[in-house]
Amino acid sequence: MAITIPETIRSSATTGERLFFRTLKTFLPDDYIVYFEPDIQGRRPDFVIIGPDLGIVVLEVKDYTKNTLFQINHDEWHIVTTSGDQAVIKSPMKQARDNMFHVVDTLKKDKSLIQLEGK
Repeated sequence: MAITIPETIRSSATTGERLFFRTLKTFLPDDYIVYFEPDIQGRRPDFVIIGPDLGIVVLEVKDYTKNTLFQINHDEWHIVTTSGDQAVIKSPMKQARDNMFHVVDTLKKDKSLIQLEGK
């Protein structure tokens, strides 16, 4: 069972986030750490997963259905909101990628994580 931070997920999380959180907690090995919405210098990716054989993975979880999605491409998604209006949001793939680079850039600033000698 993975270590999760926080230990339990907030009740206002989406159904998909709660299901994914429980799945990760239950099925990942004990040496994995799962962060739910960590604050990383002002950004809050849905999940940051750290595993010894995996490294760091940043994921975004969305609960859209076929009826919610109007048009999608690599950069943005056009969705139908609960009120029936159309909205344009950043693609979850782009969002996760941007958050991943933000995590990497933040970690690079910690001198104790940088190998100063060798390749």
